Amino acid sequence: QGGGWGLAKLRARWPGRSNVLHYLCLFLLICVLDLIVENYFVRREIYIFWGAWSPFTLWAGEVYQFPLYETLLASLYALGFVWLRDTRDDQGLSFVERGVDRIHVSARARSWMSFFAITAFSLVWGIVSYFGPFIYTSMQADAFPALPSYLQGGAFCGLEGQPLCPAQYLQQIDNAYVFAPPR
Repeated sequence: QGGGWGLAKLRARWPGRSNVLHYLCLFLLICVLDLIVENYFVRREIYIFWGAWSPFTLWAGEVYQFPLYETLLASLYALGFVWLRDTRDDQGLSFVERGVDRIHVSARARSWMSFFAITAFSLVWGIVSYFGPFIYTSMQADAFPALPSYLQGGAFCGLEGQPLCPAQYLQQIDNAYVFAPPR
């Protein structure tokens, strides 16, 4: 709802500008807010990003390291829901629900169809915009700071006597195979 409010304010401020510019400005605003809020939580160790890809991470190697790709992906994820809400028509149906009113079924069935359309969008959008790219970039992680005891878990990967973390495992595989040039 806050994103819709921000988008309305941007449109009122710059009515002659394109939707792309409005969404870009909103994206940047969400990025700044996310960076401030999440960095606050990370600095207070409410949660941390233990493994991070150092080329795109602030303070890499520190307990309070903060991957910038997390902010970009979280902002993109949020922007998708702003867009979904912004595409509502005069009946209140979003882009993914359009046409449900033309299907000859009960109102209850239409409500369920709308629910499933929004749920499907949410799941697919989450995988495409945030979780998929975040998992990929996390697999490139190369910054693993030493954690104080209160942040260590019994099932933590990468510690002595524990399994390797996925990024460490992939690095081990890369190091194990040396590809000779073709003859």
